[in-house]
Amino acid sequence: AERRSLGGGQPAFTGAMTVTGNYTQGPGAALVIGIAGAESTPGGLRQHDQLVVGGRASFLGGRIAFGLFNPDDPNSSVGRFEPPVGATFDVVVARSIRITGLTVRGPVWGDGRFFDWSVVTRADGLEALRLVVVKVPPVLVVRPVEGGLELAHATNYTGYRIEASPALAPAVWSVVSTQRPRVVVKPDRKSTRLNS
Repeated sequence: AERRSLGGGQPAFTGAMTVTGNYTQGPGAALVIGIAGAESTPGGLRQHDQLVVGGRASFLGGRIAFGLFNPDDPNSSVGRFEPPVGATFDVVVARSIRITGLTVRGPVWGDGRFFDWSVVTRADGLEALRLVVVKVPPVLVVRPVEGGLELAHATNYTGYRIEASPALAPAVWSVVSTQRPRVVVKPDRKSTRLNS
């Protein structure tokens, strides 16, 4: 992988990774992408990783595992780059891209932001596997525990809010819990609802 400096704007740990021929990724494999910013230059210097393939890129399974980083310190959890909804990152660029199975894995950030992906044809005629920031609540797991229900999600998403009301009609909802990845709700003659 070739790494070049953006003159203070590109972290030393992100940049272009080049494959001169074809790239094939099978089940169980992962392409790891670091994202520390959205800036790039026409010369290919960027604040995020990009796999540049001279031939065809084939994803027969596996995943793209991304991480969000502080552009000045990849080991710091403070000041991590959190791209806004609508931001795009072309993480793979090739003459053609074929995908028969692919999963994107990484943290949910902010108010429930994550990446959706698609294959697009760029203005230069090359194809790109593009990650686009979208707002997507993660899967919520509900399971019985000791006379109540546990509501859990395995991410840092903070958009779920649990409310309770002493009766359904007329309902007067008050917040029971918010912004925690695990909540246990025990019945106490109140109705409970979940908002997302």
